[in-house]
Amino acid sequence: MKKIFLGLFLTASFAAQGATVSTVFTNSNTNAVITGYLSISSITLANNTTTDAANITLYDAPTNSLTYTLSAYTNNTTSSVITNKVRWTNYFGAYQTNSFLMVTNTTATVAASTNLYPTLLTTTVPAGTTQTYTYTDGLEALRGVLATANTNATITINYRRR
Repeated sequence: MKKIFLGLFLTASFAAQGATVSTVFTNSNTNAVITGYLSISSITLANNTTTDAANITLYDAPTNSLTYTLSAYTNNTTSSVITNKVRWTNYFGAYQTNSFLMVTNTTATVAASTNLYPTLLTTTVPAGTTQTYTYTDGLEALRGVLATANTNATITINYRRR
């Protein structure tokens, strides 16, 4: 029994261990830094140039593409409409109204749409400086991290897998 608890404890401690990934950008490019569901504890952004500010954006994306496309689909809706109101006087002389309910099905085609992945962080790092962002509760990235930079920069991410 003790061996089982020890095994579970060691498994849990290894799963909770963090990892670090670092990516260097040269001449404004887009890089998929890491993929998968993860919790980010800190992000360090370093501007490697001494003349220009670095505009850095991190996206929650699984690939090197900033956008994704939802395909077209058909949407079926059912609605009901009251039709044929009939008013008449019955046998006893009372005025009576009858309404009839008609159910209709409507089909509409929804066009494909291209969307931008959600943004995790957008910042400007002054020339030759470093900025660190720390998240005590963890910044959740569901798909992975895709980074864009307009100049030479280094991005270091401390994370743990979920």
